[in-house]
Amino acid sequence: QSTINNYLSLTKPQNTLKEKIDINHILNQVKDTISPLALSYKVEIKQNSTDSFYINGDPEKFKLCLNNIIQNGIEAMKNGGLLQINIQKVKGNIIIDIIDSGIGMSSQQIKRIALPFYSTTEKGTGLGTMIAYSIIRELNGDIEIESELGKGTRFSISIPC
Repeated sequence: QSTINNYLSLTKPQNTLKEKIDINHILNQVKDTISPLALSYKVEIKQNSTDSFYINGDPEKFKLCLNNIIQNGIEAMKNGGLLQINIQKVKGNIIIDIIDSGIGMSSQQIKRIALPFYSTTEKGTGLGTMIAYSIIRELNGDIEIESELGKGTRFSISIPC
């Protein structure tokens, strides 16, 4: 299903729908959708905050963005693990950290991760992360990645609020 949604997001005309998005509400929807995958990988998802944080944007696109990043994190933990989601407000920005304890990425992989059709897995389409980057850029935000092979990866999303 997520592959279909990724392809559809590429073909949809870019609209400028902007509405107030409750980040925790969207995260709860994503966690509900992705929990069977997390269960099958023996991954526990922990979220540090239940406070309300808001941004302006398209809620469906934002949901797709978070779903893609969280799914990648889960799939990077073939032997189970912990996926942490931390949210905070810092100097007019909402910072969402999505941290997995998976296989990690090399600096070369990080440089290529947002390129179309580049995937770190055999079954990946190479579109999920590219689309996530595109959606965050539409929100005037940024994504930073920190990773260490064998230790895990942190996606840090910063969006003006």
